[in-house]
Amino acid sequence: GKPPRALLSLATGAGKTVIAANLLKRVADAGQLKRALFLCDRDELRTQALNELTHYFGDAARAVGRDGAGRNAAKNAAVHVATYQTLGVD
Repeated sequence: GKPPRALLSLATGAGKTVIAANLLKRVADAGQLKRALFLCDRDELRTQALNELTHYFGDAARAVGRDGAGRNAAKNAAVHVATYQTLGVD
Protein backbone atom coordinates (compact mmCIF):
# COMPACT_ATOMS: atom_id res chain seq x y z
CA GLY A 1 0.00 0.00 0.00
CA LYS A 2 2.99 2.37 0.25
CA PRO A 3 4.22 4.32 -2.79
CA PRO A 4 7.45 3.04 -4.38
CA ARG A 5 10.63 4.68 -3.10
CA ALA A 6 14.35 4.44 -3.80
CA LEU A 7 17.42 5.38 -1.77
CA LEU A 8 20.81 5.89 -3.38
CA SER A 9 23.68 5.48 -0.93
CA LEU A 10 27.26 5.80 -2.20
CA ALA A 11 30.59 7.19 -0.99
CA THR A 12 31.41 10.89 -1.11
CA GLY A 13 32.36 12.00 -4.62
CA ALA A 14 30.95 8.88 -6.30
CA GLY A 15 28.48 10.87 -8.42
CA LYS A 16 25.21 10.28 -6.57
CA THR A 17 23.66 13.48 -7.90
CA VAL A 18 24.46 12.66 -11.53
CA ILE A 19 23.27 9.05 -11.13
CA ALA A 20 20.04 10.09 -9.42
CA ALA A 21 19.29 12.78 -12.02
CA ASN A 22 19.86 10.29 -14.84
CA LEU A 23 17.65 7.68 -13.16
CA LEU A 24 14.87 10.21 -12.60
CA LYS A 25 15.06 11.27 -16.26
CA ARG A 26 14.79 7.65 -17.40
CA VAL A 27 11.78 7.07 -15.14
CA ALA A 28 10.20 10.29 -16.47
CA ASP A 29 10.87 9.27 -20.09
CA ALA A 30 9.12 5.97 -19.39
CA GLY A 31 6.06 7.90 -18.22
CA GLN A 32 6.33 6.58 -14.66
CA LEU A 33 7.37 9.74 -12.77
CA LYS A 34 4.63 11.59 -10.95
CA ARG A 35 6.70 13.48 -8.43
CA ALA A 36 10.12 13.05 -6.87
CA LEU A 37 11.79 14.52 -3.80
CA PHE A 38 15.55 15.04 -3.91
CA LEU A 39 16.52 15.56 -0.28
CA CYS A 40 19.85 17.10 0.79
CA ASP A 41 21.39 17.92 4.14
CA ARG A 42 23.14 21.18 3.13
CA ASP A 43 22.28 24.23 1.02
CA GLU A 44 25.38 23.73 -1.13
CA LEU A 45 24.24 20.24 -2.08
CA ARG A 46 20.73 21.51 -2.80
CA THR A 47 22.16 24.10 -5.19
CA GLN A 48 24.33 21.47 -6.89
CA ALA A 49 21.40 19.07 -7.23
CA LEU A 50 19.07 21.75 -8.55
CA ASN A 51 21.62 22.76 -11.19
CA GLU A 52 22.06 19.14 -12.30
CA LEU A 53 18.32 18.38 -12.33
CA THR A 54 17.58 21.57 -14.26
CA HIS A 55 19.70 20.17 -17.12
CA TYR A 56 17.31 17.22 -17.36
CA PHE A 57 13.97 18.72 -16.30
CA GLY A 58 14.20 22.48 -16.87
CA ASP A 59 11.58 24.38 -14.87
CA ALA A 60 9.99 21.10 -13.75
CA ALA A 61 12.79 20.82 -11.15
CA ARG A 62 12.29 23.40 -8.39
CA ALA A 63 13.63 24.12 -4.94
CA VAL A 64 11.10 23.74 -2.15
CA GLY A 65 10.32 27.09 -0.58
CA ARG A 66 7.99 30.06 -0.63
CA ASP A 67 7.76 32.71 -3.36
CA GLY A 68 7.36 36.44 -2.68
CA ALA A 69 3.62 36.04 -2.05
CA GLY A 70 4.14 33.21 0.46
CA ARG A 71 2.97 30.45 -1.90
CA ASN A 72 4.77 27.15 -2.48
CA ALA A 73 7.25 27.91 -5.28
CA ALA A 74 7.55 24.23 -6.23
CA LYS A 75 3.85 23.34 -6.16
CA ASN A 76 3.60 22.05 -9.74
CA ALA A 77 7.15 20.76 -10.10
CA ALA A 78 7.86 17.16 -11.08
CA VAL A 79 11.09 17.12 -9.05
CA HIS A 80 11.26 18.87 -5.68
CA VAL A 81 14.73 19.66 -4.31
CA ALA A 82 14.87 20.35 -0.58
CA THR A 83 16.96 20.29 2.55
CA TYR A 84 15.83 18.82 5.84
CA GLN A 85 15.55 22.37 7.16
CA THR A 86 13.30 23.43 4.28
CA LEU A 87 10.88 20.63 5.10
CA GLY A 88 10.90 21.37 8.80
CA VAL A 89 12.17 17.87 9.65
CA ASP A 90 14.01 17.52 12.97
